[in-house]
Amino acid sequence: MIFRKIVQLTLIIGLLSFNTTVHSTPIQWKVENGGNGHWYEKVDAQVDWLSAKNSAESTLYQGKFGHLVTITSVEENLWITNYISTEEIWIGGYQKDGSQEPGGGWAWVTGEEWNYSNWSSSSPNDSPHNEDGLLLYYPTNEDGVSWDDRNRSQIRDGYIVEYENSGFINYEDSDNDGVIDQLDSCLNTPLGSYTDKTGCAATNLYTQEQVDKIIKAILLWGDIDGDGKICITEAVHALQVSSGVTDPEFQK
Repeated sequence: MIFRKIVQLTLIIGLLSFNTTVHSTPIQWKVENGGNGHWYEKVDAQVDWLSAKNSAESTLYQGKFGHLVTITSVEENLWITNYISTEEIWIGGYQKDGSQEPGGGWAWVTGEEWNYSNWSSSSPNDSPHNEDGLLLYYPTNEDGVSWDDRNRSQIRDGYIVEYENSGFINYEDSDNDGVIDQLDSCLNTPLGSYTDKTGCAATNLYTQEQVDKIIKAILLWGDIDGDGKICITEAVHALQVSSGVTDPEFQK
């Protein structure tokens, strides 16, 4: 009986710990230490590359949105090696669709120039196929932790978020609902749906009868000649009347 309870408790603990996201305290690469002044945060989570990217871009620190880390120099790579992580976790590089394999078309999520890399001795290799996401890779070399290309759908153990001083905004709107993905709480809203400011399906919309009443009230307010429209002159007149300043030309 006691053994059974221990097993049950172990299973419960395992379920509670599964897929848990743990954020480390962000660390600044200080300018006075040769850095860029940005903050870096390691996140432990079971996650694929795209989910890591979306999570990083919706995370705030000191009022600034982050992004998956972009490593653009040997100094930055060494700093991350020493202070952030050498684990095999996602970073902000990806291979553009249709690029020549294995080394063509690599880019950063921020659009920065791809002018530095620290591939491991066997990477990139596109093996077995569709290795189009960038992963920190152990062991290290003279530049610090090395990199490997992996399939973006793989589930890895986390990612690194970078927070720039100016913040980061990605204007991509994958479901075309008028709310950018970075601020969209519902990323798969059906095309043509009415959405609220969070990107989710809007509720409590006006009925057609209510809309008709609103239009009628607006026309009563400003449609002087009764043609069912309000021209700029009529609108100016309505505003003048509303404010108590009238123009004799429109008085009847």
